[in-house]
Amino acid sequence: MINILWFSLCPPYKEVRHAGGQALYKHVVAFLKDKDIKLQMVSLCSKEELQYVTKLSDNYSIELIMEEKSKNSIIDYESRWNPLHRFGGYLSNSRYHKLSKVIQKLKKQEYEPDVIILNWTEMLALEKTLKSIYPKTPMVAIEEDVAYVKRKRRIDNASNNISKIFHQIRYKNCVNKEKNWLEDMNIVSVYSNKDRERLTKIGIDNKKIFTFSPVFSDKSKLKWKKKNNDIIFWGAMSRKENSDSAIWFIDRVMPLLKDIDCRFVVVGANPPKELLEKRSNRIIVTGFVDDPDVYFCDSACMVVPLVIGAGIKIKVLEGLSSGIPIISNNIGIEGIDVTNYLNYLHAETAQEFANAITKIMNDKELSDAISEKAKYMIRKNYNEKASTDKFIKLCKDLVQ
Repeated sequence: MINILWFSLCPPYKEVRHAGGQALYKHVVAFLKDKDIKLQMVSLCSKEELQYVTKLSDNYSIELIMEEKSKNSIIDYESRWNPLHRFGGYLSNSRYHKLSKVIQKLKKQEYEPDVIILNWTEMLALEKTLKSIYPKTPMVAIEEDVAYVKRKRRIDNASNNISKIFHQIRYKNCVNKEKNWLEDMNIVSVYSNKDRERLTKIGIDNKKIFTFSPVFSDKSKLKWKKKNNDIIFWGAMSRKENSDSAIWFIDRVMPLLKDIDCRFVVVGANPPKELLEKRSNRIIVTGFVDDPDVYFCDSACMVVPLVIGAGIKIKVLEGLSSGIPIISNNIGIEGIDVTNYLNYLHAETAQEFANAITKIMNDKELSDAISEKAKYMIRKNYNEKASTDKFIKLCKDLVQ
């Protein structure tokens, strides 16, 4: 029996809405199908998530660390505002203390893992603590995103010089922290070849990097029919990068489409107040929907005008698999092997988005071709099960 100790930002549960959580759930379930593996998880957990946490199998147990909203707590001021924070601001001081207590508890119980998995960059901050207790145990990192990329983009989006200087210092600190943590890992897994390139560029050994086929909700069985002129934007609106991007599109692009009979439909749970205030006859904010597939089938196109973000975007893979024509900028399409005018349309500025939308609306032959080639690209390049099976074997080989 192989004992795996797995640290995660959230518990694995089927109902999870965000892409990273969906990947976590599917990976954990795949591990538990292997009867040679016994899994001990340690996870942060919000009050909202607690209702979904269940026992997944007999060879599985989980230690939950309940989260409280402590953004403004005294202990976390330093982790938020010190650009040279010892964990790069990735893991707050309060979270570190809670996780450290659980690690010490497991040690007192004489728990001995054969492999340790650290899921999300935040958990990599536990590397030194875990190494001091389990110096010979191989460690595996799952980088949902190469996190320092977000820090770099915050420099570009800084509102003033003081903010820019702060983010420049923090970015350099984060690159060093992430590099040092990953150098101590036996396996580093990412979700795109773009992220693999980024890590090799900062000095991580390419031989120990494993590229997952991303976990996403495959919508290839859907048939795009374009029943209306709706333009959809899909994602968890509780995430600021999504809500800010939707607001940017409303403010900058929709006025350029005033002569086209169309609506901008924002589909996703928990939209913030500032987004809800934008609603009108042409701006629809649905909130959570039970079945988003109807929007993929019936709408004219899907836009991905992301103003910030890093890593491969699951929403884009879902859109491509459904066949709905995608219009995206560089951030949205990052890490996905697509070609402009072949299986998506590229746009960066507001005017470019408006031009691309107009083209999709008026050129049925182009729209149909993009739809067909997008679905083919997904079928050809993404095999979630084979990828996960290979990852499990690599983890088991660390022990053998």
